[in-house]
Formats: sequence, structure tokens, C-alpha cells
Amino acid sequence: MDETLKLWRELTRSFAPDVSLAGDDSRFVDIDQDFAGVRGENTQARLIEICRRAEASEAIHLLLAGPRGAGKSSELRHAVARLEAEGFTTLYIDAQDTLEIGVASYADVLVLLYAALFDKLREAVPDFRTSLRSLERVQQDFKEFFHEALGDWEPAKPVLGVFKAAASRFQTDCERIMSHESRLRANLNNLLQDSNLLLASRKNGNGLVIVLDGLDKLPPDRIDPVFGRPDLLCSLQTKLIMTAPISYVYSPDLQHWRNSGGREPLVMPMICLREGIGAQAQPTSSGGMAMRTVVQTRLESIEGSPSEQDIFAEGVLDRAILMSGGHLRGLFRLIVETIPRSAQLPIPMEALDRTIREEEIALNRVVQDDWWELLREFREPRKDRPTDDDHSLLLYLQLIHYYRNGWEGYEVNPILKGLPRMSPSP
Repeated sequence: MDETLKLWRELTRSFAPDVSLAGDDSRFVDIDQDFAGVRGENTQARLIEICRRAEASEAIHLLLAGPRGAGKSSELRHAVARLEAEGFTTLYIDAQDTLEIGVASYADVLVLLYAALFDKLREAVPDFRTSLRSLERVQQDFKEFFHEALGDWEPAKPVLGVFKAAASRFQTDCERIMSHESRLRANLNNLLQDSNLLLASRKNGNGLVIVLDGLDKLPPDRIDPVFGRPDLLCSLQTKLIMTAPISYVYSPDLQHWRNSGGREPLVMPMICLREGIGAQAQPTSSGGMAMRTVVQTRLESIEGSPSEQDIFAEGVLDRAILMSGGHLRGLFRLIVETIPRSAQLPIPMEALDRTIREEEIALNRVVQDDWWELLREFREPRKDRPTDDDHSLLLYLQLIHYYRNGWEGYEVNPILKGLPRMSPSP
């Protein structure tokens, strides 16, 4: 294979926008540790401390929110690896791999936890069938309530694989599941408590932590079916960490979560490229240097470890960082979309400019006519935003970015700033 073509392919793979890093991936950059403050507080460290300082039997219900593509999944996978190293048993579930997110509901979450926990126990505790008194009731639930979807499933078979294959059938039977919700939840809680005691006795007394990722990608019309009954979610007797849409965490509905006993959510915002709310965004700011370090770490993982200067012409990476607005996935997308527009290395500015223009065209199609006036309010950073549905949707669609860096604020996606309709009204 031509060496240049091989390098192009490795670059595309290394900067794939939608791939999160495993907990032990050497390309992981601990941004909050190495560049303190560019995303506010260190969310991973706080998450781990919350788990460490709780009793093994204590239930915790914690939300992690932030824009899609900000790095939550990579941070969670790294946190899971650290918790395992401290003696916890962790169960990481990516809801996107199992549920049809576009039609998900609380009932699906309940069944998913049921299935994933059953399979985790099979893996972690060889004699779990004789060690857990509550297991028989769980197996009976699967046979009684999910027989149609599970077919000829027997307790000796893994559940989660069958659940994935039959997700649509589970998700069309939510009414039936919810009619037995209290019984299912009670039996699940018995299993959670028994499992936690068993696992704590075998692994330094730290017990079980369940991480349910992917729920931050719920579309606006599915947030209420999943999070609309926080009293039910917060009654689950385990340490449960879930991702959630940032628009939910910054809506009045969050008060129901708090009133139900949920912990104060952790928020992972965009990386701030300003040193203060009145300062200009700079690629040389602490946040800009954090993003550059992420890029350099990815380059070092490629055969031959090409340098930034080998790949990007002067000023190209600086401009890409600024136009990403501190959004890691946005930066990776700009790089990956620019690669096929470049005839040679280093990538010239003209190729990046063409990509930015295409991004402008794409976002221009997304923005509805009555949104432009709202977006113009955020041409410069501001410390607050209205909590109405329209502004929440702009945040969900990442047309407005959220930052914390010694200050809390909102600003329009930089790609939009180049469009004529973002100019102040006459």
C-alpha cells in the first residue's frame, strides 16, 4: 500500500469522531487533571470520590451530563477502570448498544439493568446461582414477563445478547412491563442488594457500581419517558451512574430528581478557550493547549509518530481548535472531513476552509427562521440563558455551547458566527 495512503487511513481512524476510548487506552488524556479548570471541576475525580466515600451498602443515584461528543464516555470508561483497581465491581452498560434510543422508556432501562446484572453475576461469581437467594425470583420474572421476546431462553444462557437481538419486541411491550413494574423493581432491588453484599465480601468490601451510558443521546421527546419518574430510578438499591441530556439537567424538571433523592448532577461542558468571560478565545489558552495535547497524543499513536507540523500547515490546527468551540468531537470531525479535501501533507488552510464552509451550510439548514434572533443573543459569551423549550433545544442541538472555567456561560457555536444571519439586526 502507498505509504501516504496508509497514513491518511491511520489519521482517519485515529480521529474517528464517534469512538470513545477504553479505560486502559494509552491515548486517553486526563484533561481535568492536566489542565485544571478548562472544564470547571474535575468530574471524574469527584465521581470516584463519591463512590469511595460511601458505604458499600449505600445507594447512590448520580447523573453525568454534557454535550454529546464532549468526552463523557471516555471519562466514564477511565473512571470504571480506576474503580475496578480500587476493588469495586463495575457494570458498564452502553444503552446505545442495546436499546433503540429513539423510543426508549423507563421500562426499557429497568429490563436492561435486570439483564445486564444477571450476565455480570454469571461472569464475576461462578457459583452465583447457589449464592444468591433472590436469583430464583429473577429467573421466574424473565420466564413469565419476557417469554415472547426471549423465546426458549434458559437460565444457563446469557440474557443480554438475547435482549439486544429482541430489543424492538421488548420496547413495544412497555405497557405490559409497567403493569408489573412494582414487582419487577422489588425483585431487582432484592437482587441488587444481595449481589452487592456478595461482591463486597469478595472484593475488598467495596461492592457494585453500575454505569449506564448513552442516555445523554435521548431525543427531546424521550427524556420524559426515561427521566420523568425519578422517584422510580432513585429507588433502585445500588450505586447507579447515568448519563443524561444536558438540556434535562438545566431544566426545571431537575428539581424532581433532587426531590427524589438524586445527587447533584456532574456536568462536563465544552473545553473553554477563553481565560475569562471577557477574554478572546485563543488556541494558546489553557483550553486550547488541552485540545492540542489530545491531537498530539493521537498522532503519537500512529506508526512513525508524525508531528503536528507533518500533518497540519501553519495555523491550520489553531483554526480548527477555535472553530470547534472547545468541542472534542467537533474538532475531530473537522479533521476527518478535511482529510479527503487535501491533496497533500501537511494539510493546507484552503482544505480546512472548505470543510468549515460545508459545516456552515449544514448548520444553516438546521436553524429554523425564528431561532436566529435567539442565537444572536449569544454571539458573545453570556452568563445565563432562558430555560424555555426553544433555548433548551438549541443547547441540545449544540447550536449553543456551555462552558465553565471559573465562570459559567453560554456562547453560540463558532461555525454559526460566519453566517450572514448572525449579524446584528439593523
